[in-house]
Amino acid sequence: MKRWLCLLLTLCLLSACQAAQDPAPPDPPVTPDPPPKEDIYDLVPLTGGGSSDNDDGVTIARYSYSLVQMTAPENASEAAQAKVAAFNEKMLALQESLETSGQSLAKDAHAAQDAGYAFSADSCYTETTTATVEVMGNILSVKMDGYSYAGGNHPNVWSYSYMFDWAQGTYIDPVEAADDPEGFRAAVTDKLLDQIMGLDPEVLAGYFTGYEDAVSRWNEYCAVFKEAGLEVTFATYELGPYALGEQVFTLSYQEIGEALGPAGQARLGLTGETG
Repeated sequence: MKRWLCLLLTLCLLSACQAAQDPAPPDPPVTPDPPPKEDIYDLVPLTGGGSSDNDDGVTIARYSYSLVQMTAPENASEAAQAKVAAFNEKMLALQESLETSGQSLAKDAHAAQDAGYAFSADSCYTETTTATVEVMGNILSVKMDGYSYAGGNHPNVWSYSYMFDWAQGTYIDPVEAADDPEGFRAAVTDKLLDQIMGLDPEVLAGYFTGYEDAVSRWNEYCAVFKEAGLEVTFATYELGPYALGEQVFTLSYQEIGEALGPAGQARLGLTGETG
């Protein structure tokens, strides 16, 4: 019996020693937090609108808009979040303005009806604004196209733009995309005037006297950097009467690359080829 007890005690001691020698299982690896994302963002729609009916259930006013806003990943850096906030601040201000305008449109429609204006499906007061975004490198060009009708012989259409520099996190004047802003403005002006002088004489005859002044301030109207080049739009009534319509001009990067300068081309994500 003693022999068996000694043998059992020996086995227990050996097991305890073996357990002491075996290493403890390692702790599960800790997954590090991903680094902040600074150069990633998404563009999502920002839409709204409304309508107003008269007592007979006829819609006499409607408005709608399709804008755009920016979002960033959850782990975006504070700098990236600040850029997103700066972009959205203007878009939200535009949304508020369009809501106010839409409500004013409804009031005008009811006032017109009270004054005897006969509304129909074709004569409903209408406002529509649509935003499109072109991204070239760090430069985001937001173009707004608008349409409105509030009585009269024809509707009104317009175009304007906003330009956002993601690297700086701020809105800029289109000429600020270039190394020499004033030199770029002048160079684009000359090329726009060259295009206008090449138009059909009957079209050119419809331009307002002194249209050159408006062309020289092209950056104050609607300027968008696109894949094909710089697109400049002058809406109805900006260069000529309604019958002339909007005037759209495109200058390729081959034409304006030198005026943009090396850093300007880099801002737009252009390589050595500017065509």
